[in-house]
Amino acid sequence: MTTRAWWERRCGLCTHLAALFGLFCLFSVPWCIWLWYGWMNDTAPVVEYGPGSVDQAHVRHGDTLTVFQPVKKLRECDGVIRRVITGACGHYVVWEGPSSLVKDFAGRLVLPVRIPFELLPGQCQFKIHARYYCNPLDRFLERQVYESPAVEFTVKGIEP
Repeated sequence: MTTRAWWERRCGLCTHLAALFGLFCLFSVPWCIWLWYGWMNDTAPVVEYGPGSVDQAHVRHGDTLTVFQPVKKLRECDGVIRRVITGACGHYVVWEGPSSLVKDFAGRLVLPVRIPFELLPGQCQFKIHARYYCNPLDRFLERQVYESPAVEFTVKGIEP
């Protein structure tokens, strides 16, 4: 009985708001499911790295090494790039920042790298680590992470 009495004395504005809320739920829930499904299946590759090379295989501290890195950008997505030197000589982050490559770029990057004095003499590798965000799930699941093939070189010690 009390439910019928409430229904008979209902507010006209409340009825309209309830109807609008019902329509919102009716359309937004399937849309959200469709959106999340699309994001989950959005796994196409963003970038491809080829084998790189250097202008000189042996360098000293303070020298500038030029790295030639072939790259192909397949999709337009924002990303963060980290260039590192790693190996028996230690670990050193050369540069980190946003990706500046545009979609359909297919060419060779020419990257001058100054050899820091912090590195130990020995065998080193230059690598590019890239993380791209094509949709919001990529920020949490870390699905679009790429690494270039290692480019080998040697840091010479101080020799008389």
